[in-house]
Amino acid sequence: MDPASTAAAISFTPSNTCTASSQWINARMYRCSILTPTAGTAITVTVGTSAKDAAGNPLPAAWSATFTVASTNDTTAPTIVSSTPANGTTPVTNGTPLVIQFSKPMDRGSVEAHLRIAVTGHFQWNAANTQVTYLPTQVYQPGLTLQWTADSSQDLSGNTIYEFPAMHELRGIGLGKQDLVVSAPQAVTLGTLGSRADALGMLLIGDDARNQGTDAFLSFDLSALPGAATSKAAVRQAYLILSRVGCEGSVANLGGTLLVEGIAAGSSIASADLSSSPLGVAYQAQNVCSGPDEIFIPVTEKIRADFSAVPTQGGITHFRLRFAQATNGDHVPDRLVLNWRRLLEEPKLRVVYETY
Repeated sequence: MDPASTAAAISFTPSNTCTASSQWINARMYRCSILTPTAGTAITVTVGTSAKDAAGNPLPAAWSATFTVASTNDTTAPTIVSSTPANGTTPVTNGTPLVIQFSKPMDRGSVEAHLRIAVTGHFQWNAANTQVTYLPTQVYQPGLTLQWTADSSQDLSGNTIYEFPAMHELRGIGLGKQDLVVSAPQAVTLGTLGSRADALGMLLIGDDARNQGTDAFLSFDLSALPGAATSKAAVRQAYLILSRVGCEGSVANLGGTLLVEGIAAGSSIASADLSSSPLGVAYQAQNVCSGPDEIFIPVTEKIRADFSAVPTQGGITHFRLRFAQATNGDHVPDRLVLNWRRLLEEPKLRVVYETY
C-alpha cells in the first residue's frame, strides 16, 4: 500500500488517532498505535476509499471493524509454549514447516517482523493468533543448520517475548544427486561367462557365433557419496543407467528380459560371483532393444543396503547383467550392445540422497 494515503484514510469513532509510534511492518501491514481510551469503550476503525495501493489504485470500498477496550491493562509477557519440530531435532526433512504455539494471541505483524530463520518462506496463522506456521519455500542445503528466533515479538497489548537463549536450532536434511561412474571392466575368463568389452568400447551381453555367453559385471564406488564415511546420509532413490548402442540378432532367443542382479559387496569380483545366486532383490528390464536409448533400472533397495555397509565393507557395489539363457546354440550372435565409455560416464549409477 501507499503509506501516506493509507495512514491518512484511517479514522476512529469515537475520535482517536494513530500516534507517532505507529509504523509500517511491511508493504501490506500497518501497525497503528492509538491514544489509550477509557476501559470498556467500543471503538470503530475505518479505512476510507482514499487509501491507495503502491500503483495508485484506490480502495474499492471502505472497510471498518469494531473492538472493545479491555477493562484492565494486560501486562503479562507472552511465551512460546511449544514448537514443532522441537528444538535440536535431527534430522528435519526437507521442507518441514515450523509451527510455533504462543501462550496468548500475538500481533501478527510483530511476529513476522521479528521471526528470523535461515530459509525463505511464508506465514500461516490460526484464527486465534496463538499459532503461526512458517512454510519454507527454499530447498534446504545439505546438512544446513536451521536457527530461528521469535525473540522481541509482541502480543496484542504490546507485551514482548524475551527468551534466553533466544536461538532455537534444527538440523536440516539436504537433498542431493550424484552420478557415479562405473569402474573399469574386469576380465573374467572362467567358463563361457565373463565381462567383455570390444575394441570400440562396447559392452556385450548375450551370446556370439561360437555360442559363448557373456554376462556383464558393473562395479561402483559408493564411498564417493557425501556422508558415506560418517553415516550422515541416506539413499532415497538409485537408478542404474545404461546407454544402448543396439542389439544383434534377437535377445528374445535368450529369454528377452535383462536380469540385473546384485552380488556380494566388496573390493573386487570373485570367481564364485560368476554363477552365485543373486543377493537381495533381482531387478528386471523388459524390452531392452526398443524404446529410448537410455535404459533406467531402479536399484534402490540394493544401493541402500550397500551404502549402509560402506564403513565396514569399503563401499564397492557390484551388479551382474545377464539374460536368463547364456546361449541358444544357433551359432548366431544374440546380444545387447551397450556403450562403455568412461569419459561419457557410461554406464552410470544415479543416486539421490539425503544428508543431515
